[in-house]
Amino acid sequence: MDPNGAPGVARRPHFDLHGFGVAQLPGDRNLGVPRPNTLLHLSRLADPYRYRIFRLGCVLRIASTPTSAATGRGCGERRISRSVASLSGQLRSYSAARIGRPGTADTAGSSDAAMMPNPDPALNPAPNFDRLARPYRWLEYLSFGPFLWRCRVRFLPKLGNRLHALLLGDGDGRFTAELLRTNAQITVHGVDLSPTMIQTMVRSAKAHSGRLCAEVADLRVWSPDPASGFDLIVSHFFLDCLTSSEVAALAQRITSSSAPGALWVVSDFAVPRTRFGALVAKPVVSGLYLAFRWLTGLRIQALPDHEEGLTAAGWSLKSEWNWLNGMLLSQLWERPALRSGGPSELQ
Repeated sequence: MDPNGAPGVARRPHFDLHGFGVAQLPGDRNLGVPRPNTLLHLSRLADPYRYRIFRLGCVLRIASTPTSAATGRGCGERRISRSVASLSGQLRSYSAARIGRPGTADTAGSSDAAMMPNPDPALNPAPNFDRLARPYRWLEYLSFGPFLWRCRVRFLPKLGNRLHALLLGDGDGRFTAELLRTNAQITVHGVDLSPTMIQTMVRSAKAHSGRLCAEVADLRVWSPDPASGFDLIVSHFFLDCLTSSEVAALAQRITSSSAPGALWVVSDFAVPRTRFGALVAKPVVSGLYLAFRWLTGLRIQALPDHEEGLTAAGWSLKSEWNWLNGMLLSQLWERPALRSGGPSELQ
């Protein structure tokens, strides 16, 4: 095929990982950015910077969609310029290190070197959940039947007045799709480590995907825009992939970007301090950690104390439900409003 595209065929921009220019590939006449599958392919080529490439693609794609009339927010406008500049610098430095091209990597103290990520050596290697994206729903049903879904939707009726939600590690995006379907005014920012899970989330949203901003990022180090003003945070069966200290640090970062009176919905596993917990729940949870270690490379092997982390960040527990004798729980947390003395809207 002619690399410049067939004559008379509209072409769309495409990242050139080696020249860092903009090449052209044949494509749809009305599409201004690469398709998600193209972005995913490029992200794999640029490992370990595939997440930043795919994230930029999501931001560009969402920034081209209309702003939500309900909230007046555009999902990607605020970060698009800094994402382009940051990615450009990271790719130039990465190319010099990976390909060995002299002269492209700046010396210490340069702007490009400063933009290179500085991973925390104390962090465990990131797990890979890509292979679980397709069978995730069926594995869930085979292991726990409908109970994990019941945990996710237990507080859904209380979320009808929320406008701007942050969903952490929602996996295949079934709850994201349900939230968008039941709340016509909400916009959702979904963050997940797995590009394949993100693709599945966007597909699950279907007609509501215009109100979804999907971002690939490692939530152990990710920080939201301080001006985000999220009034809803949701973490379903995700915090158990972090350590207690990582949960506490994440809660602090999210709190600074959340609105007063925001809600945080948590669903997760638990080991109750009962005979059932010692004889049944603890072995089951340990077995799940072993399975995920084998399937994804997850290094965490014990449930974190997420309640301590959220409490330290200023959140208060308002309601809790549990299933299977306490092995599954769903909690509703609230960040107190700035003005004290008034009754909570949840009471």
